[in-house]
Amino acid sequence: MRVLGLEISDAGVMVAEPPSGHLLKVDGESLESPGIALSEKEKLLIGEGAEAKMHESPRFACDTFWDLLDTKPLSQPGYKGLTHADLAYGHLKEIWRAVKAYGDELIVAVPSFFMEEQIGLILGMSAELSMPVRGFVTLALASASKPADEDLVFHLDITLHRAVITLLQPGERLSQRETVSLQSKGMVALVSEWKKSIAKEFVQKTRFDPLYTAASEQELHGRLPGLLALLLRNESARFEMKSGLHRHALTLGKDLFLEKSRLVFSAMAEAVESLRKKTASPDATAALLVTHRIARIPGWQESLGSLPGARLFALEQGAAAKGALHLLDLFEAQRGEKGVVLVTSRPWGRVYRGIGEAAGTSQGRGFLPTHVLHRDMAYPISGSPLVITSDRGKTRIHVRGDDPDPSPAHCTVRIEGKQVIVTNHSPSGTFLDGVKVSGSAPLTVGQTIQTAESDEAFRLIACVEKHET
Repeated sequence: MRVLGLEISDAGVMVAEPPSGHLLKVDGESLESPGIALSEKEKLLIGEGAEAKMHESPRFACDTFWDLLDTKPLSQPGYKGLTHADLAYGHLKEIWRAVKAYGDELIVAVPSFFMEEQIGLILGMSAELSMPVRGFVTLALASASKPADEDLVFHLDITLHRAVITLLQPGERLSQRETVSLQSKGMVALVSEWKKSIAKEFVQKTRFDPLYTAASEQELHGRLPGLLALLLRNESARFEMKSGLHRHALTLGKDLFLEKSRLVFSAMAEAVESLRKKTASPDATAALLVTHRIARIPGWQESLGSLPGARLFALEQGAAAKGALHLLDLFEAQRGEKGVVLVTSRPWGRVYRGIGEAAGTSQGRGFLPTHVLHRDMAYPISGSPLVITSDRGKTRIHVRGDDPDPSPAHCTVRIEGKQVIVTNHSPSGTFLDGVKVSGSAPLTVGQTIQTAESDEAFRLIACVEKHET
């Protein structure tokens, strides 16, 4: 049997396949499918298709069906006779259609705040869809697949409508203890505030209001993720929008976004401190496992990293879907028992390190990379510098291994002793897994390198011998 890992979040449902753990396309070409529905002329759009049009018909959009997941009838226009569960069923149906060729069963990672009612509804949907579910695990527990040596472990996530902090208690087993949900601290509220701030800047400097028409608001919404990605690595970014025959452009500073995101991160930090004092001594150390959804928000590292005695661990995209695949043995032990199991604890042992430190050996992270992968080409790493350059004007990145002079390089990758090292040579910075590198840093398999000028990523991979595959 081929078991897939399914991660449910209203911000993006994802599916991972074994044994590689690669994420599958679940919504067209996308690896994530947002929990958004749009009723359009007796046709129901769900996922990216709905998100691409939701601001053109906001009264007919629904983005709460995974967050609330119940059977109460919906009252908004276009959804007569439907419930949140019906919309979730439609979403799950499309995702299963996209991935069922890759697997026979699913291990489902659900939000930590889900109750028995929500899990029961998912189980009923899966039965109706002939989508076999091996078992359930909380999203926080599935994501925590690489043990840390702190006294406490916190999983931090942000969904469309809430920020979620889950306390995990380490020991011989890692167990879920408590979850705090911060309502109205999710991406919907945050994005709304960002768009208002951007619109205010445009009105003040160009008299153009991108929120005046539904079409321009939809365009602003769709381009916001790209803008945020630039501001993760730069203090400002130029942003241009078209209105009729006119083009309106301005430079947006990171502070414009930090002003709003700090409020969310401050509330999350307070929740972490409250749980820490409640369950342990105030000076207990804490490992903060931060989802990729949080790591996409400018200022996350500065805000959350200021917590005393805390270390940040940035989780990769689909960490829960991928982590669920490694829990198959726990569900195998439950075979034959009545019902479907919800796992709330897992074995806990080996130690791994935090951001900016050498990674441990958990799940391949200890292997030294042998190549830098860029698009479809793998460039071998050796004792001679492998040079990554960035052309600002053309925003083009290429890898060059035949130039021993690192002076024109943005960064270099090379073997030094028993380590593979990336060295930054640019004042604008080099980013390792989204974290800025100061000087040099050791590399391990699976990490990504990016420059400040481009969204393109270089992945560190290891090519194995035939007898090792």
